[in-house]
Amino acid sequence: MATILDIELPTGWIKMVGIPTADLTRQGKIGNWVLQDNDPYAIFTIAASYRRSDYETAEGISFDDLYSFFLVSKGCGFLVTDPIDNADSDKNGSGMILELNGTWRLFKRYTNQGLTYDHPITRPNDVTVNAGTLDPATGIVTGITEAGTWTGTFYRPMIFQENGLQFEFTPDGIIDALDLRLEEQLEV
Repeated sequence: MATILDIELPTGWIKMVGIPTADLTRQGKIGNWVLQDNDPYAIFTIAASYRRSDYETAEGISFDDLYSFFLVSKGCGFLVTDPIDNADSDKNGSGMILELNGTWRLFKRYTNQGLTYDHPITRPNDVTVNAGTLDPATGIVTGITEAGTWTGTFYRPMIFQENGLQFEFTPDGIIDALDLRLEEQLEV
């Protein structure tokens, strides 16, 4: 598992796509994986695109700074705000404190038609727990003896995938955009 640096993916991306997927290495499975398995090792993958002119104009940051972010963070994880799923209540969710291997941790519970999936949250951003004491660096809650709830927002710790930085060139050979491919790093 990669070390997670306390730095955030730069803002200014013009397009981001993401999907929950399987971490087949952790699962020890081969072949297809389906959401019905309800496996705790589902991870999120995200692709973000930065177009040079949009990024440099809107953010006032050199495109070279974004490339440098890749160089200093490759091999290490970093924090990403998922724009559509970064709070306890997003996507039919709720914040739960559940026990995992004898440790009380933050989870996000996704619910639909009476079925649930609990996903570990290890990087809380602005979280309030209903009981106990939260360690904001790990998502671990101490001082409780039964399941509880939490409210607030969180980051996803991510890392660059293999070939995680790709360039788009104009016909005259100028780099016009950077495309980043990221995957979540579970810290449990």
